[in-house]
Amino acid sequence: MKSTKMKWLLCLVTLWGFFANSVLYAQDRDDKHATLEHIHSIKVAYITDRLNLTSQQSQVFWPVYSSYEKELKALRKSYFEKYKGLNKNDDHVSRQFFDDNLDFQAASVDLKRKYRDQFLNVLTPQQLANLFKAEHDFNTMLMQRLKDKHNGNGDAIWKDHDGR
Repeated sequence: MKSTKMKWLLCLVTLWGFFANSVLYAQDRDDKHATLEHIHSIKVAYITDRLNLTSQQSQVFWPVYSSYEKELKALRKSYFEKYKGLNKNDDHVSRQFFDDNLDFQAASVDLKRKYRDQFLNVLTPQQLANLFKAEHDFNTMLMQRLKDKHNGNGDAIWKDHDGR
């Protein structure tokens, strides 16, 4: 059971990296920053709501979560930068990519373990369990919105979410 959950979490982390990059390259440089800030503010509101964070919890939780996100982003970036522009049809490169992906996933799990106690200093165990579910649900929603936008089904990623 734990193995299946971990696979989903690791898959989600990898997918988040792909879709964050899609957002970055899909828009002009100025628009990218504004869009990412907007998505982040919606994510903060979404997670705060899903975890039912009190104002006291929020004040302590979000700086810890931001540090966690920053480390995860750096980890993801170092992994994907290594293979930027390489021919993944080459057997040696593909094999190394797979092996490095396993290392990346293990490092992601280690990072979650590193932050677990810090999160539990602020959150209840149920809230912590719900955090990863909320992240997954948010990322699923983001992917769907990006897909809809790509297919021409909306002017803005979050138009129906917050009226912008």
